[in-house]
Amino acid sequence: MQNINRISISNTTMSMLCVMFGPQGWADLPDVLLCSIMVLLGSSRDLLAFIATCPSWRAAFMSMKPALDMIFPPVIFRNCADQTSPAGCNTGNTWELIDLAYPSTPLRRLSLPNILDTMEILKCSYGHAIFSSGRSHVIMDVLTGTTVAAPPCPSIQLCYRTFVSPEASPDSYLFVSSPHCLYAWRVGSPSWLHRDFLNAHLIHEMVSFKGRVIARIQQKLYIVHLAPELHVEVLRVACSDNIDPSKLSRKLVVCEDMLLLLGGNEKAFSIDFSTKP
Repeated sequence: MQNINRISISNTTMSMLCVMFGPQGWADLPDVLLCSIMVLLGSSRDLLAFIATCPSWRAAFMSMKPALDMIFPPVIFRNCADQTSPAGCNTGNTWELIDLAYPSTPLRRLSLPNILDTMEILKCSYGHAIFSSGRSHVIMDVLTGTTVAAPPCPSIQLCYRTFVSPEASPDSYLFVSSPHCLYAWRVGSPSWLHRDFLNAHLIHEMVSFKGRVIARIQQKLYIVHLAPELHVEVLRVACSDNIDPSKLSRKLVVCEDMLLLLGGNEKAFSIDFSTKP
């Protein structure tokens, strides 16, 4: 019986393979095989080299990204100008990806395109950085540096903004809230969806969980439906007798197949979607 051992594929090794065998055939490997290889990679650096090989390999990575998030630690996306680096990286428009296992050696450095010179970075979400200036927004994939610009947001009073990529959907969305209205832009579409929502400006966070988009406003949770049209529905949650709902207002965390609501005293509570209150 043959044993499968843990393997490590570096940037150099991946390049040598492509030179030796050429691209023909590699892009057509089945997703099942590609996924079995990805779980055996040794580090975030190896994974980054793997998914940069060709578009079909990156697509396979995106299809199983939630599972890989549990295997590979998150990376840090930071501005080189904010760091004192012996490598001499000290420009404001240069950003770098840092693997926490190797903090002194960046995974990759990205020089931002000129379109982002007048924009500020708001946050990173689902592997993408959100840049904004007024009603204009640009989304950048921090792994590849690919940018895409959204059409101007209809509102000038912008509050919460985030990028969400639901697991069960091939589409990704930029969400923007304003007083009494929630906007959603599907990446690649020419216009924004919108829905009147009285408490939209109070949204604290939004996460994707098992194909659902969940929004949190203080102690209340909402499901944001994207089809057949954008609308928001209250997610009714019943707490057990020993849980004080007022203490459950800290943060939503997706952990493998559980959606956790963090409370006080460093406690976490799992939300059971199999029952109805």
